Amino acid sequence: AAGTDGSVIEVRDRGQGIPAEERERILLPFERLERDSRLPGTGLGLAVVASVAERHGGTVALEDREGGGTVARIALPPVPNER
Repeated sequence: AAGTDGSVIEVRDRGQGIPAEERERILLPFERLERDSRLPGTGLGLAVVASVAERHGGTVALEDREGGGTVARIALPPVPNER
């Protein structure tokens, strides 16, 4: 959704979810959930998303999805008028 209040992008999944106490940590580079340690990956995906959002003045929030899974919400501020 775009507008004068900025934009919000949501990505929802139906996976196992992310424990509340781990959500901030997994936004850091090379951090992964212990349960995922045997799966391929580097722990950079969410860190890159968070870094890009922050460099644009935005935020990333991870929440439980009703019925199971996770919602990743990226909020970006409005683009300044360049007139």
